Amino acid sequence: MLCLRPATFPVSKIDTFREEFPGRAEMIEYCRVHKIPVEASLKKPYSMDRNLLHISYEAGILEDPWFDPTTKANKAMFKLSVAPEDAPNKPEYVEIDFVKGNAVAVNGQKLTPGGVLKALNKLGGKHGIGRVDLVENRFVGMKSRGGYETPGGPILMPSVDAFVVTPVSAHSLTHRPLVVRDSSEIEIVVKTGEDEAYLSVDGQIGMPMLDGDRVLCRKSQHHVTLLHTQGTFFDVLRTKLKWGQR
Repeated sequence: MLCLRPATFPVSKIDTFREEFPGRAEMIEYCRVHKIPVEASLKKPYSMDRNLLHISYEAGILEDPWFDPTTKANKAMFKLSVAPEDAPNKPEYVEIDFVKGNAVAVNGQKLTPGGVLKALNKLGGKHGIGRVDLVENRFVGMKSRGGYETPGGPILMPSVDAFVVTPVSAHSLTHRPLVVRDSSEIEIVVKTGEDEAYLSVDGQIGMPMLDGDRVLCRKSQHHVTLLHTQGTFFDVLRTKLKWGQR
């Protein structure tokens, strides 16, 4: 039986491509010669990936941890937001309407989900919201410094009632957390096999779990303080999680 299966093949696997474009500078020069409009240049040799939620800037000169993209000479890199020092000193209030957990309007104007984010990007960018400068710890072990703009995201996301289920074991920290509505209930069924499993709430006392045991996660009716930050944050974590003791 003969059938077709779509496949993708990265051009970087082709010898002639690698010979013509061994690096970013050669690609930028190719675009210049052939009049292909790109944001990158020899003066701004970094990559930019943009979607409706955010823009990320990576690689090139940004890999230098001493490079400051917020200075007057470099801040033209940012596309969606003004610098906080250039933002208005007067606060602006925003109302977001939700229906069944979905944002449907901004300041009384009904919009599509994409329209909501576009409106919040404009408002947040005007006030210098949503800039992040961080170093990623990637799954393969490498570190990558990057800059991010997401002016609408920080406005929209804190408005959504939800709780987050996040893996905390060292080998699973790269997995994405699970975000669900605050009215949801999550049932976890323990499948231990020959391994041992423990349930811990405060990081100190562990309750042994048997195969077939179930844990029900839902929003609490009570507010609970799980961490008191007397002293430094990391000192408290070291004591709670018993770092260096096991």
